[in-house]
Amino acid sequence: MTESIFQSWWPLHLRVARGESLTPEEKSFYDATRQDFDSDEQLQPLRTTQLAKAELQTLEIERSQLEQRRRQLDTQIAALENRLSQSTRQLLGAEG
Repeated sequence: MTESIFQSWWPLHLRVARGESLTPEEKSFYDATRQDFDSDEQLQPLRTTQLAKAELQTLEIERSQLEQRRRQLDTQIAALENRLSQSTRQLLGAEG
């Protein structure tokens, strides 16, 4: 809903709230715009849910990639530690 439509609709809404009558054209515009507002409100949780699900999927892919990278680094670290002499391992705390 654009700001200009809202600005046109709001004074009509205030009049309706005060119990004032609207012309047929005003009433038609008021009702149609209110239905659009109601529709937007009903769709907003759906849009929010869809965005959250998409973000979750993206984060899950990223987590999986990071986990794979962690395993690769663990393997590299283990290989490097195996090349160290016993005394160097003790100095670096690489025992275990």
